[in-house]
Amino acid sequence: MRIHADELIDPCRSARHPLVQERVDVETLCRAMREARLDREDSYSWDRENSSLTLVM
Repeated sequence: MRIHADELIDPCRSARHPLVQERVDVETLCRAMREARLDREDSYSWDRENSSLTLVM
């Protein structure tokens, strides 16, 4: 995430699947990915971000 966060933000913002709109706050996810570049060590947060990214992609 630290390396590729910027590359993942645009695909998240352009996701158009109805479940993404219903279940994911995309702007919050993008903000979390930008913050992840700061080397957060909270594994629970990493897991939630990864799950959200899986749904979006």
